[in-house]
Amino acid sequence: MRKIAIVNLKGGSGKTTIATTLSAWLAGCEQATTLLDLDPQEAAWGWLARRPPTYPRISALSPAHIPQGMTLSFALRIPTGTKWLVIDTPAGLDGTRLVEVVRGAAAILIPVLPGEMDYRAAAKTISNLLIRAKLTRYSQRIGLIANRVRRRTIGARQLEHFTATLDIPLVATFHDTQAYAHAIRMGLGLGELKSSRLAEERMAWQSLLIWIASRPLEFTARTALGAQQSHPSP
Repeated sequence: MRKIAIVNLKGGSGKTTIATTLSAWLAGCEQATTLLDLDPQEAAWGWLARRPPTYPRISALSPAHIPQGMTLSFALRIPTGTKWLVIDTPAGLDGTRLVEVVRGAAAILIPVLPGEMDYRAAAKTISNLLIRAKLTRYSQRIGLIANRVRRRTIGARQLEHFTATLDIPLVATFHDTQAYAHAIRMGLGLGELKSSRLAEERMAWQSLLIWIASRPLEFTARTALGAQQSHPSP
């Protein structure tokens, strides 16, 4: 099983949209997928609740939905057969909580929007990963996503320049389109929408999926936030 964490200290960076879209895409590839919603706003949980039963199933985990008398560790046990664990995280995730979430993750995705405050938040997030979680820029586990980019704008050029200064790979660029909001309302992923106008955006997602699939780290813990050691897949 591989674990993917979407993190950014700043709210509104698109973490939930990326987590849900990615989960839908992986599930659509006939890969058993579990989505862990750690955000108190529970947007990913709500998306799953709206997901039509005729589409590929995605398992759900959330510390906010624990049956009475059940421990957190047991409630976050990963369903048997899960191939991908996708984690949607809240804003302000820092310190010990950040370390716990990214431990054993094959891929740690940081969405970045155009804007000075977003650049600072992304830089701080990377700093926390390097210092707190003791990752390195060359671990091949951290990837940047340029998110909600408007084509041929000054903001797009500034974002491109910013990501080039970080020595962290830019693994995908997603554009500002209402298709994402439409998909979220329907409980679907972008790839599940029936529209020929989204071909370019689907290609961007294919690039991200290729990068994620090439990450070798396997997560072997039984619970979503477990501390069990991970190891490279053969």
